[in-house]
Amino acid sequence: MVQWEQYKLVHAALPYIKASGIGEVRFSTKLIDLARTDDFIEAMITDAGGETEKLYGKYLIGTDGGSSTVRRLAEIAFEGFTWSERFIKIGTSFDFGTTGRGYCTRNFFSDPDEWINLFKVKGRGPPGIWRGVFPVPETETDEEALSMAGIQRRLQGIHEKAGDYDIPYYALYAVHQRVADTFNKGRVLLAGDSAHVNNPIGGMGMNGGIHDAVNLAEKLADVWFGRAEASVLDRYTRQRRKAQVDYVQAQTIQNKKLLEERDPAIRRRHLDELRRTSEDKTLQKKFLYRSSLIDSLNSANAVE
Repeated sequence: MVQWEQYKLVHAALPYIKASGIGEVRFSTKLIDLARTDDFIEAMITDAGGETEKLYGKYLIGTDGGSSTVRRLAEIAFEGFTWSERFIKIGTSFDFGTTGRGYCTRNFFSDPDEWINLFKVKGRGPPGIWRGVFPVPETETDEEALSMAGIQRRLQGIHEKAGDYDIPYYALYAVHQRVADTFNKGRVLLAGDSAHVNNPIGGMGMNGGIHDAVNLAEKLADVWFGRAEASVLDRYTRQRRKAQVDYVQAQTIQNKKLLEERDPAIRRRHLDELRRTSEDKTLQKKFLYRSSLIDSLNSANAVE
């Protein structure tokens, strides 16, 4: 598994956008309104200083996250649900790899009371950051979860050590499983988290967003250069929405259920299935094709 945070992807893309000569990146800029006609989109934006400006274009692509302003202004429904418990993300500079307990760079702890995702990222440089993701039950208040006592308790539960853990960052957030009713509406298009959100277990969110971008770029280029009618963008919705509903949503929901399963017999069966998979090359390949979203691509791209 390659762990590459979103900010690294952004910084990798910026030089290519600049070199292209056809793109401009503006930070600290907000979309506040939009108007649509049959021929163009008018977007009203405001910068950090409060100055407003109107931008015009043939299409507007919303990639502005789960709380997408583009999606809201386009009046596109965001179907699905929100998990009752919240998730807390905790970063520490402590190196779990030195404990001798077999931790690797990506760990999933199955536990009926408090499952954990624990993985290492490079951060902005050595020695890197270990990031833990934990569930926060409804009975625990935000104040309790975000208290240093609560944060230290969770990390000490992974590995008990003398003294407190160093904590460079932490955040508490609600987790949703939602998919937009459509990924295209007139001249408004959606991709990434603005089109779909899921729990982070399995690392499928940004991967699915990249697949959206690849699919949409090809179709939009065909429309732009007259190689296809605008109706091909309806196919973009059919393909990428299917990938989300049938694979990413289904798999991430299943991932969460596997980690928090309480029935001992079902937990044993799941572990037996994992052991069989680890010992069988055919089952390994089948597992990897689904977990890496290759199956979702093949299935979605076959949709006309």
